[in-house]
Parts: sequence; C-alpha cells; structure tokens
Amino acid sequence: MKKILFMLFILLLISIANAQLIKVNIAEVLNGNITSLVYNPNMNTNLFKITTEFFNTGSIGYKARARLDIFSQSNLLYTAWSKEASLIPGVKSSFDMYWYEPNMTGNFSGRLRVYYANEIKESEIRFKIKNFTISQDIFEISDLRTYDNYIKFSLKSPQTLSNVIVFPSKYPLGWIFEQTKIEKLNQNDKISVALPYQPSLWIPNEVTIAVVTEDGKYYSSKTFTLVKEEGLLKYIHYLTDGLRVLLNI
Repeated sequence: MKKILFMLFILLLISIANAQLIKVNIAEVLNGNITSLVYNPNMNTNLFKITTEFFNTGSIGYKARARLDIFSQSNLLYTAWSKEASLIPGVKSSFDMYWYEPNMTGNFSGRLRVYYANEIKESEIRFKIKNFTISQDIFEISDLRTYDNYIKFSLKSPQTLSNVIVFPSKYPLGWIFEQTKIEKLNQNDKISVALPYQPSLWIPNEVTIAVVTEDGKYYSSKTFTLVKEEGLLKYIHYLTDGLRVLLNI
C-alpha cells in the first residue's frame, strides 16, 4: 500500500512539473475596419470634406493613415492625405481630409484607403458639387522653409477667421503631404504653419500651398520651390522659425 501511495505521489509531482512547461500561445491578429464615412453627397460649395473612422480590431498596435483619391470619370484630380495616428488594439481614430478646386462643379467619385501596418482597407464614395462659391483672395502666404520631413511657412489674414484649412493643392506625384486645420486665425496675426511630408524620392520640386475657409468664402494659394535648408543657414532658420512661433510674428 505504501509503495502504491509513493508511486501515485511521484506521478503527481511529474504531472505538476510538466504543467509548468505548458505555455499558452495567443495568436497575433493584424486587422482593422473602416467603421464610418461622413461626407455630404450633394454639395452647394466646392470645399469637399470627408471624415472616416478606423477601428483597430486586431491584437497588435500599429500606425494608420487615410488617403482619398478624387476622380472625375477616370481622371485623377487630387490626392488628399490625413495625419498619421497610432492605434493600439481596440482603439478608434478619426481622419479628416479636404479637397478644394475653385469654380468646379459636377459629379465626382472618391477612392478612400486606410494604410495600416503595410495593409490597406478600401472604400468607394460618390458625390456631386452643384454650385461653387466665389472666393476672395485675402491670405498672405510667405517665408517657406523646407526641412527633411516638413515644410514651414507664415500665414496672415486681414481679418479674424475660423476653421481655416491649409493644404498642398499641387505637389509631386507619389509624395505624402499632410493637411491641417486652424481653428482660429486672428486679424493681422502672422502665424507659423507646418505641413509634414514624405517624399517618394527627394528632388527639388514645386508645391502649391492653398488656404481656404471651411465655407469657401476666402481662398488664396501660392507656389514655392522646395529646396532643403542646409549647413549653418539651416540652423539659423530653425532658430528664427522657433522665435516666430514664440513671439507670434
């Protein structure tokens, strides 16, 4: 009897030891979904805005960015890029994108893509611009600097305005160029604006900066040649750009 109990005890110890070696493997899942698209399919102004929400439904985190290609029939008119967001599992993020073309009406289509961890989710939209707004050219765009992954420039308005959209209306094909929105621009305040970019292959090139109010009433644009800051002058401009932000000049 003692021998049997001893053998059972030994078998129990072996079972416990083996149990410590068992590892629970949780499969990594890379996934995400476009959960909403908010836009006006029948517009009376030619500033088009779309907001998309993207949900990380997987088990690993990643960075995500939205892209919108605008077409008239089969002709590509414009590509808009959102800002980049970091999404941990179970988190959603909204991305805003804008397109503005003066004096343009008609039927358009859009191809929306969300890039995440080298994967893509895609959706299609259609919309119509029935009327366009006659805009006034009032913004002063100046002092553009080109750095390794962003451009910086000064912006000024002769009157106080809200919801001012700043975006590159023309830029090299294949580049990523972000947009931004200024909640309030005070009268005669000269502010500094930065737009991040990622070149496909860097070469000096042209970019047209556009500024428009959300109601389309005011619009200005200006074309610059992108030439990177280099040497001592680069650091001097870093300093002066920082001082402009600090002193609001």
